Amino acid sequence: MGETMTDENERDVDRLSRDHKELADTYHRVLLLIVDRQADQAEELLDEFAARLTRHIELEEKIWVPLFHQRFGKSKGFDGTLILQEHKVIDKLLGALRFLLHTMAARGKPLDAQQVLTLLEESFRFRGVLHHHHAREDNVMIPALREIAPPG
Repeated sequence: MGETMTDENERDVDRLSRDHKELADTYHRVLLLIVDRQADQAEELLDEFAARLTRHIELEEKIWVPLFHQRFGKSKGFDGTLILQEHKVIDKLLGALRFLLHTMAARGKPLDAQQVLTLLEESFRFRGVLHHHHAREDNVMIPALREIAPPG
């Protein structure tokens, strides 16, 4: 690739799958807070989730997506361009969800039933896209990268 990877942890392709699981677990906790009508706590955890997801995506886009794209092209059914496009969709959906939750949390009151339903609808849309994206990476991209960048 031409880039020197100095952080040993950044070179661990298995870190990507671990991140996916940890992100899914954190997001599940956000959903539970929404169901429990705890807007402030849900907003705080969603912000933490968003920051972690942003770091994860930045790492993928810096190292792993270019490597996958360069080495495999579309031979695995998709190329790095699709991953980058999905990252943009994920960012847009997450931004909309964060804005919606922020707006509702700003009231300083527990969420009412309609707000919970509205947030869950947006949350499930985002989660569906994220889950599909992570499945594509976990089932295709990461195993392919292990062939050329084994752990350790």
